[in-house]
Amino acid sequence: MADDELAALLVLARSAQNQALPADPTDVRRSGTQRRRRRTGVISGAIAAMVLGAVGTTAVLTNGADRDDSQQVVVTPPNDAPGATDVLGPEGYGDLVLGMTAEQAEATGVVDVDPMPPKATCSGIGYVEHPPEENTTSGFYSKNVGVAMLFGVDDMKTPEGIGLGSTLAEVRAAYPNVGSEAEAGWYAEVPGHPDKMYYFAIADNVVEGFAVQLDTADCTS
Repeated sequence: MADDELAALLVLARSAQNQALPADPTDVRRSGTQRRRRRTGVISGAIAAMVLGAVGTTAVLTNGADRDDSQQVVVTPPNDAPGATDVLGPEGYGDLVLGMTAEQAEATGVVDVDPMPPKATCSGIGYVEHPPEENTTSGFYSKNVGVAMLFGVDDMKTPEGIGLGSTLAEVRAAYPNVGSEAEAGWYAEVPGHPDKMYYFAIADNVVEGFAVQLDTADCTS
């Protein structure tokens, strides 16, 4: 959370605290316990709002002992809350599923499928939210098997936590069946999905590229 956002929340908390305290001096004779309970409820709610906003949690907060549905405040973080990680695999990426036709893939809004070149078997795929650089691709579409391969980019990770920058030791721990195929890279069966594979490009014992693909994929990276 930014410093200015934190400061704003603290101002709101102090304002709420002041509103919770009695304005009429005669109210001072009211139970000190009751007033402390009101003040504690307001401050606790403000602190909870700051914490929830920082960790990206949605919750409904109420005003302590004076709980009233009309006083509920809903705290909802933005969708791009920091710390979020995109998951690649085991079926694909988001709503995009390996094996989809070009029409199905584009209907998800996750990717654009390049036109199939004449006499070609495969064409490129481009993530909409993670557009590939010029002369590169986010994956491959096969006219024989559909969406055949999807590459991991940016902060994407497999469900087991493997992504760009992971070590070979971490890959082996996550996928005990991983094995190398000469210069082609390292391959591991996707847990629970024997018809799919993870591909890892590893240099100096560090993952420099990875993908999830159909075992029947007929496109090459």
